[in-house]
Amino acid sequence: MKINYTLGVKNSFIFSIFAFEIINLYYTMLSFIIYIIGLVLCIKAIMEIFALAGEMPKKIIAAVVVLLTSWIGLAVYYFYAREKMAEWVK
Repeated sequence: MKINYTLGVKNSFIFSIFAFEIINLYYTMLSFIIYIIGLVLCIKAIMEIFALAGEMPKKIIAAVVVLLTSWIGLAVYYFYAREKMAEWVK
């Protein structure tokens, strides 16, 4: 009696492709959520920078630096430069 194993191999291959697509979709959604969180934090930081009293060109430079440096700029802004920003833009 000959057993046909091709159906099992085909199904496991299809399942592995399906599982890969689900994992890929999960990481894509997770990356999108992290991107949106970063975008919201950048907008919040820029609004805080422009709410400070000081010269407008310095505020624009600070906002552009925060935007261009993304997560590193946000970390530096929130953990270090937030308290010092008012005297930097005067």
